[in-house]
Amino acid sequence: MNVTLDLLIKTINTVKNNIAVVDATFNIVFTNHAWNQFGIENGLSPDFSWVGVNYFTPSLCAAREGDHFSQRAFSGLEKLRRGECTEFQLEYPCHSHNTERWFLLEVTSFEMDKQRYYVISHMDITQRVQLEMEARQQAKLDPLTHIANRRAFDNFMANEWRRCRRNAIPLSLMIIDVDDFKYINDTYGHQIGDSCLQRIAGILKQYTSRASDLCARIGGDELVVVWSHLSSQEARALAQSVLKAISQLPIDEDNNPFSDCISVSMGLCSTIPDTDDHLMLLTAADALMYQAKNAGKNTLASDSLASDALSLAQKPMPIATE
Repeated sequence: MNVTLDLLIKTINTVKNNIAVVDATFNIVFTNHAWNQFGIENGLSPDFSWVGVNYFTPSLCAAREGDHFSQRAFSGLEKLRRGECTEFQLEYPCHSHNTERWFLLEVTSFEMDKQRYYVISHMDITQRVQLEMEARQQAKLDPLTHIANRRAFDNFMANEWRRCRRNAIPLSLMIIDVDDFKYINDTYGHQIGDSCLQRIAGILKQYTSRASDLCARIGGDELVVVWSHLSSQEARALAQSVLKAISQLPIDEDNNPFSDCISVSMGLCSTIPDTDDHLMLLTAADALMYQAKNAGKNTLASDSLASDALSLAQKPMPIATE
């Protein structure tokens, strides 16, 4: 079977990937329909010809300007040109003001008539990348409350502790435990219990809007809040607002808006980290939460953890009750 040049060109033009063929100096000798159309969609004239345009130059210029992905592309193209490899791949973002897109760059070399050429392909992988990003995000979320889960909290807390220690930034951790949660589930049903957790999470979201804030569900009826850049007094004032907001939520909001309101016990601890052990703050906040629960529930217990202290057990802890 004789394959004509027209058939090959038509075949390549049906491929959805943006494809170009360049010579040994990376001057373009051929582009397919998808490549040309991409140029038109990004402002080039339909009459623009890619033939003779050097593919290497834009990557070099962008790399010199410090663009990370262009530097990696330039490095890969250089290795190809020096014969150190025969193919190169790179995933990179290509965002506009209105759209976020990702592409896979693949470059493969071949020889014809003792001349070296390279096939350059840009494949749109936006859907795959978005699905992967969504999956990673979902892996960090608690499926019931749609706030961070325990794993996400552990990672965030460790990183935030290091950052605050490095920059001498105050860090506050609050643990929230729903009072009599078993009674709620047994009396009103697990669906109402779930609703209580979801609505508490909704309140916590309102008080963790900064990038340095986090709210998470770390156990069945136990949630946490992380705040940085706040004095212990500022963190306590916020915590009291959280307690007040939660204590106004009816347990059975849909069926009986006049039912008893949700009650929580909260332990808040603030410190300026100066050790490697971020778990000490979690332990201290947990101890405060149990002190609040033992003091009558629907209560906030708070304290500041001295930098060199390892336990709050020996310190007096003030109680605030709504």
